[in-house]
Amino acid sequence: MSELLFEILGRESNREIFTLTLSDIFSPVERLMIGKRLLVMYVLFIGIDYWTICDVVKVSRATIAKYAFLLDKSSHIKHCLSTISSKKEIQKTLDQWVSSFFTPGVSFGNWKNSGKFKRRLEEQEAQGF
Repeated sequence: MSELLFEILGRESNREIFTLTLSDIFSPVERLMIGKRLLVMYVLFIGIDYWTICDVVKVSRATIAKYAFLLDKSSHIKHCLSTISSKKEIQKTLDQWVSSFFTPGVSFGNWKNSGKFKRRLEEQEAQGF
């Protein structure tokens, strides 16, 4: 069964085609379920507490504990999540750098866009992800 799934999904090299293939194979509820599982593992990996995960992702503490256990046992998933996490850190650093560079007062700075960008960065910082 896993070989068949790999043959169907593994051949797609384009993100849009891969997404369409997933949409054809899985129902919306199944896609949501898989997405929540991956999200729970990711936010656990980056260190978000259980209560925040319960509120944001709308899953039980038992579900979080189950995926925390699975994450603890899987070195491959940890490696994949660390790669994703490092990419997010790089993006966050670049966003902060761009924000400081295009602040109002610079000849090409825009007060409105700068304010929106700064608020988005502050929200991401406050939420932890």
